[in-house]
Parts: sequence; C-alpha cells; structure tokens
Amino acid sequence: MQPQYICELEFQVSTNHVLDVFQNCLIKKQFQMLERDQTQIIGIKENVAVLKNGLKKVFCMREDNFEQVCLVRLSIETNQIKCVRVVILKGITGSVPENRDLIDLFQQQIDKLTNKKQQDIYNEASEFVSLNQTQDNQEQPQNPYYLESTAYYMFHKLLCASNYGLGKQVNDYLQKFQTQTHLPIKHNVQQLNLFINQIVETLFQSFNFGKQETIQIMPYCKISIEKYFYLKLYDQIMQNYHDVYKQQNQLFHQKTRSIDNDQVKQALQIQDLDNYQTLRLNEVVSELQQIEHMICPKEKLKCILIGIGIIKGINVDKIQALSVDLIQYMKYTLVLSKVDRPFSQIQLLIDTSNQQDQVNLSMIQGILEWVNNNF
Repeated sequence: MQPQYICELEFQVSTNHVLDVFQNCLIKKQFQMLERDQTQIIGIKENVAVLKNGLKKVFCMREDNFEQVCLVRLSIETNQIKCVRVVILKGITGSVPENRDLIDLFQQQIDKLTNKKQQDIYNEASEFVSLNQTQDNQEQPQNPYYLESTAYYMFHKLLCASNYGLGKQVNDYLQKFQTQTHLPIKHNVQQLNLFINQIVETLFQSFNFGKQETIQIMPYCKISIEKYFYLKLYDQIMQNYHDVYKQQNQLFHQKTRSIDNDQVKQALQIQDLDNYQTLRLNEVVSELQQIEHMICPKEKLKCILIGIGIIKGINVDKIQALSVDLIQYMKYTLVLSKVDRPFSQIQLLIDTSNQQDQVNLSMIQGILEWVNNNF
C-alpha cells in the first residue's frame, strides 16, 4: 500500500510556502517535478519519458518497468468550516520505501515550518509591541488606549494559532463548550471563567516573552483573553440565559415600554430634580443602555459600576440619605433605560463576577424583580 500524509495548517502558512518546501524535498530525494500549479505538485523519480502532446503523459517503455517509476502527488485544499489548509501527500505508484522516505522528509520539514511559524507569532507580537512603543514614546509613552489595543492584537494572535500549543488547547475547549448544551448555562459559564483564569496564568508564567517592553501590556491580559472567548461564544451563552429568563424579561419589557419620566417619578415618589441631577441621571441611563451592546462581561459590569458611581456622586452632601437615594435612583434609571432582556444580562454578570461586585449586582437584580412585582 502506498504511503500518504495528511495535515492541517493555519492560513498563515501560505500555499506557495508549502509547495516550495515540497519542491525542495523532491530535489533532495532526486525526484523531478513533473507538474506544478497553484495547489498541487506531481513528482516523479526517473525512468520515465514525459511527452508533451496537449497534456503531459507518463509513458514507460516496458510494462514491467512501471512499478519502478515513483510517482507522488501533493495537493492543498481549503476547509472553510475549520479555516485551515489541508495538505495531502500521496504515493501513486513505484517503490514504497522511496515514496515513504520522501513523505517522511516532507513531514519533518512541515513540522519545522509550523514550529517556526508559532515562534514567529510570539516574536512578531513582541516586536509589534517594541516597534510601536518606540515610535510612540516621544508622544504618548503611557497611552492606555494604545496599550489596550496592542494587548488585544498580541493575545488574540496567540490564541488564534489553533494548531499549536496554547492555541490548540483554546480551540479544543471552544469546540467542547459549543457541544455542552445539555449542561446548565451557569455551570458552563463558571467553568469558562476558570479556564480563562488558567489561560491568563499560563500567559503570565510562560508567555511574558521576558522582554521589558511587554510589561505594560500584561495588565490588559485578562480583559483581552475574556473578550476573545466571548466574541466566539457570546451568542450561544446569551441565548441560553434568554431561554431561562424569558418570562421575566418579557414582563419587564411590558411594564416599562410605554412609561415616561413623569410617570416613573410619580411611581417612585421622587421629588422634582434640578438640572444637575437630571443631567447626571441621564448619564446613568446612557451607561445602562450600553450593557446590551457590550459582549465582554467586564465591559458590561463597568457600565453598571460607572452608573452607580455617578449616582453616589449626586448627593454626597446627604450621607445619611445616600443609600435610600441610591436605590430610588437605580430604580428610576433602570426603568428609563429599558434595557433589553435585563434579567439575562444581570445573571450573566452575577455568574462571572467576584463577591464584592455581586453585592451591587444582587441589588440591581432585586430592583428588577421589584419592578416586575410592583410597578
């Protein structure tokens, strides 16, 4: 039986690069290239006449010599679903040991190529940080927006290398998560958070590059990794939460969709607000409305914490009344924000936040239930 070799490569490994590697292997094993096009190469080992008559044909002078002619074919296909190149190298005819030697050599070269590409990813990410940091040092050496966007680029590129090391581990977990539809969503999300923490710890321990220029990037590691996973899984996760809290979300929507400012104030017995208070509470409403447009839980939580911070700053001179005002103003802003499917959004944050943040989130969850029961 003729040997064959099949492997999957990331798109970062170009088709021409693979073909060039195989062509070099042909030369080393004293094969000749019979045909090459954009996606394949046919190699042949001597004792054959190549006739050109419209199409290339293989002609052997004696029938019993045919088995002594070694023919191999390399083809490269594209798997659009998995987003990989599929490389197939097969022996067609001839000496099995000679064909196997050629295929083994090609496999070794491909392994070296993929390992080099993985190292190039780390080096490129580190060089990207160093180069851009050098260019920006004179203008904005500590610009947080630059650092955050650079972190996204660097960490996302590491995790996208799904055939190698850490990237393969991430890819396997994503595929596993997408099939665990029979498990409670809370369990799946909590396990996802644990896995994200493991990835972050691994990156801090093993992939910090050992270079000074990456130190400023590492504080953005956690949010970058979390955003990568939720970009892949957000639709599935939120749909599961929506299925669980469908009735509560619909009831909240019915209670709040047609109500206006004055009706909310009257229902909550809130006195007339001055211009400053109105302006600040409108800012809170704007922050809450952004929750449904955010994908990453930390970004959603940030909107809520900013809103709470604004409310606390409105009546700093009324310390004793602050807790009462906080609850009333949160009710007021939550009703006016008309957040889409708020019970699903808040429960996701409760399942992904620490105990300190869960205190505020539980308060908001209680307000949502109060609106459904009393508004």
